Amino acid sequence: MSDKIIFQDLEVTTMLGNDVWERKKKMPLRVTCEIHTSISAAGKTDKINESVNYSQASKRVRAFAESDHNLQSLEAFSEKVASECLSVTPRALAVRVFIRKSRALLHAQHVAIEIFRTREEIFGDAESEYVRAEGESDEDLARRVEAAKKEIAAATRSAGVLAREDHIIVQRLSLNTIIGINRWERHYKQVVNIDLTLCCEKLPLPDDNA
Repeated sequence: MSDKIIFQDLEVTTMLGNDVWERKKKMPLRVTCEIHTSISAAGKTDKINESVNYSQASKRVRAFAESDHNLQSLEAFSEKVASECLSVTPRALAVRVFIRKSRALLHAQHVAIEIFRTREEIFGDAESEYVRAEGESDEDLARRVEAAKKEIAAATRSAGVLAREDHIIVQRLSLNTIIGINRWERHYKQVVNIDLTLCCEKLPLPDDNA
């Protein structure tokens, strides 16, 4: 199983939404990212460049959110957040992104998007991204690339169903309804809170040779 660099509930403000009233001003989002990597080398050398710098990753996410990106959907925004996290360094092998948007629905606490992306899904063949380090031999480079592929496979296994599908989540959707088996329960409507998770199959990667 791969190691993870995590920043949780990063608050950013951005212009997002399909409706005119949503785009009148920037809205707050909560962003959580789990970046899969190996911290073994950094643990031995105490060098941050041997790992994923979470400060750089979070700053990239914030900078993108506050830019004039012209995106409308939370789905597209989450894809870009994944790309920003994996762009920090080739040592960032995969990422789980969870983004909450409060009051996107009138009667729900918030909606959320949860996705998992690997380097191959965002950038294509991971091997082509690796730059030979100073003094690194062909054998060492090959071993480093092979180790990265194994770490990506481990991250994908640990992601479970998220490796195959994306999640659209509605939390605490409040409904007023008549429900209950007792006669007294059915005299008045009562509040029922519902959590929904919609599972969407990932689309296949485009074929560049097609």
